[in-house]
Amino acid sequence: METALVVRTFFFVVFGPSIVITSLLNLKVSLISLRIINSIYTIRFVIWKVFEVNDILPRLFVAPRGLLTVLLFYAIREEAQIVNFESGFLLFIIISTSLIMTWAMLKDKKKINPPTEEIAKEYTGQNSQQETLPTQQ
Repeated sequence: METALVVRTFFFVVFGPSIVITSLLNLKVSLISLRIINSIYTIRFVIWKVFEVNDILPRLFVAPRGLLTVLLFYAIREEAQIVNFESGFLLFIIISTSLIMTWAMLKDKKKINPPTEEIAKEYTGQNSQQETLPTQQ
């Protein structure tokens, strides 16, 4: 848990100063980012269908972008970088995919019983079975 916190903190310290929040309001950034997000989910859908997975929800939407995306972005060699590339693309994609993933997980959680309820049912069932067993004296 502590390691994850340190990694997330490092992520925000490294990526934070390069973020320009106003780039999220740029129509060009929004449209291009939406196309990229659409392609991510379209490719994932096709892959899940090719492998004949019947129940693809919420797996389709669990496509997080974040630390790895930023690290790969900063690993691009200088000669391969695009001039005037806005980091707003990354921010828009990271925020959008995180929100979509959260929505899908919450929607799916409503369909299934949480594990704690299943464990409680099993525990209650075991206790009632133990109470009905005759005891040897």
